[in-house]
Parts: sequence; C-alpha cells; structure tokens
Amino acid sequence: MLNSALSWIYNLFVMFSIFVILIAVVLYFYQDKMIYQPNPVMINLPTPDLNPEGYRNPGERGIPYQDEFIQTSDGFRIHAWFMKRPEQDAATIIYFHGNAGNLGFRLDIYETLYKTVKTNVLAVSYRGYGYSEGKPNEIGLNLDSEAVMKHIFDSSVNKNKIFVFGASLGGAVAIYVAQKFPNIRGIMIENTFTSLPELVDHLMPKIAWMKSLILRNYWPSIQRLPFVNCKILFIAGVKDELIPHAHMLELYKIAKDEQKEIFLIQDGDHNMSWKIAGPEFSVRVESFIKRSLE
Repeated sequence: MLNSALSWIYNLFVMFSIFVILIAVVLYFYQDKMIYQPNPVMINLPTPDLNPEGYRNPGERGIPYQDEFIQTSDGFRIHAWFMKRPEQDAATIIYFHGNAGNLGFRLDIYETLYKTVKTNVLAVSYRGYGYSEGKPNEIGLNLDSEAVMKHIFDSSVNKNKIFVFGASLGGAVAIYVAQKFPNIRGIMIENTFTSLPELVDHLMPKIAWMKSLILRNYWPSIQRLPFVNCKILFIAGVKDELIPHAHMLELYKIAKDEQKEIFLIQDGDHNMSWKIAGPEFSVRVESFIKRSLE
C-alpha cells in the first residue's frame, strides 16, 4: 500500500516536472513572439497600407512626409516616416512606439506633435514591424535605435534640438538611447516599465520564480536611468491597466533630481494617456522642450 502511494507521488512529480520543463522551453524560445507583436492576431494588419483610412500614412492627415529606410549595423533596413516642419530651426522628436501594431496606428500622436507642438517627427518602425526587415528582439531593437540616432545626426535637422519620445516598450528604447547618445537634449517616456523581469512579476506571477531561467529579454531601464544625463519628462497614466503605475514612479524616483519632471494623468490608461490628457499634453511637451533648450 505504501509503495503504491509512493509510486503515485513519484509519477505525479515526474509529470509535473516534465510540464514545468515544457512550459519553460516554450517561454524561452517563443518569448520574442510574445513580447514583440508586429501584427497582433486580433488586428491582422501587418503594414500601414492595410490600415483604415487616416491611418495609412501621414499624407492622409495633410502632413508632408518622406519614407526613409535606415541601414542597421547588422545588415537590416528599417522603415521610418520623416515629417519635417517648414521652419528650418524646428526641434526634432524621434518616436519609438510600443510593442504591438504597425507605425500607422500612432498617427494621432504624430499629428499632435507635428501640428500642435510644431516639431519635426521621425517615426520609427522596429525590425520586423511594418515595412522593416528582420525579426524583433532586444538586441535588434537596440541596434535599430543606434542606426536611427546616427541617421538623424547625419541629417539636415538642428543637431542641438533632438529629442526622443518612447511609449511603453518604446520608453525602454528611449532610455537606452539616452544613455548611449548623451548629446540628445531630452527624452519623454510614457507608461514604461522598470525592467522586464519586474514586469513579469506583475503580469505572470505564477511563473515569476523561473524567470531567471527563461528570460532572454531584460530591458533594464531601472539600471540605465541613473546614467542618463539629459532632461526627462515622465508621462504617467495613473490608471495604467497593463504596466503598474508604480513602475513609472520608481523610474522617476531614481532619475537625477535636477533633470526630471513628471506629468501625472489621473485618468490615463496604458495606450491613450496622452490623448486623455487633452490639450495639456501638448502644453507640457512644448514647455518641456523649451526648458530643455534653455
């Protein structure tokens, strides 16, 4: 009787161990597809030309633009829209988007930055997104951002008025860029996370104990931010339903006191905080740029 019970427990333990190993293997090898979603299944619009009218390109909003393809150091071409103001001395914002969907879905904010804040906008499509070559991963997106920064500093824009805006995952890219390129004037980050391991603790608490074994993507913004020397505007939706609001507060806390400011949007959610803020968003971004250039 005892041997039978021990055998049952042993078999159960073996089955559980196999199940855990299978889950770990799947999460290890498929995490890039889970994190980076160029074409979410529920949307199925891989490129901007397939989007609804008004979200296919900046020209549909009356914004003059150029399609630009930027070569990365590892041999891929990534796509960007460059929306240039008629004023020769305008500031330039490089926009790094979140993890899901193509470039066109962010046209509302590009239009606001271009028409209301009156900046040039370079909207970047990561590798594997939209018309960009390659497959997305953390190392690849870092190389994309480096190529974009070198491209903009080689362009005809005012090199002393370059800013970076990053939303969600793009916030982690922006923080990486700010550490790598100290000559930018400022970064604006909206609803981003401290690091992926800490985000896993929140989103998938039941497997958090094995994160050290399965994670290949880290985005350690919390470690990078103390080495960022440019001005920083934190744009934080208090009611963010995806990334805990505490992540933005922790990033704000760790940034250097003399260079940071925070814009709390009380009803702001994860994706639309800037829009929920209404006209105040443009006022805050415009004043941040002005102060950063003083």
